[in-house]
Amino acid sequence: MTPPLIREGRPASHWSPATVWLPLCVALVSAALGMSSAFALEKCEALAEVRAHIDSIVKAGSSQAEKFRSEVKSGADSLYVIEQLSSEDMGHKLDVCRYEAVEHLVKLGFPPAH
Repeated sequence: MTPPLIREGRPASHWSPATVWLPLCVALVSAALGMSSAFALEKCEALAEVRAHIDSIVKAGSSQAEKFRSEVKSGADSLYVIEQLSSEDMGHKLDVCRYEAVEHLVKLGFPPAH
């Protein structure tokens, strides 16, 4: 007696869509999780430095404060203006600490980023 399913002279394997799709989905999810940890956001480690820099720019009397206040008054994003008035290194630190920087600017009375 021959097996019930025969293809080209040999028994059919127990192939089903689940045997292909399930391992494929597991592999894709694993790869996505692995890649997400590789692109994780940097931790804000320079918060004190960022706050001090913001305070030095918005402090009344400095030349940067006048430009900052006039730009923000005309509708510019307060954090964007701070970044434009900062060095490249400080701009990177502001970018990493974006949430905390905006929170600090709001506490100082400036509108939040839009």
